[in-house]
Amino acid sequence: LAKSGKLIDAQPLAMEGALVTAHDGKVDQKKLTIANKAIAGYYIIQAKGLEEAIAIAKADPRFEANGWKLEVRPIKQVSGIN
Repeated sequence: LAKSGKLIDAQPLAMEGALVTAHDGKVDQKKLTIANKAIAGYYIIQAKGLEEAIAIAKADPRFEANGWKLEVRPIKQVSGIN
């Protein structure tokens, strides 16, 4: 991905942290655990659309092993933030 110019950024995430949730006006937090299905890292890629991003994800060599999963999602553009 880096050689093709499609990789913008990629980093692993530390396993420590908190899961923050809100329900019925109450905000709560709990320690992150593997049971929380925490995201282990991220890739930001340049793709022409969701279909190209999915094709890039499917080419990840880690799919040669069973159990590997990737979420493919566009970055939402929010006025005043991006």
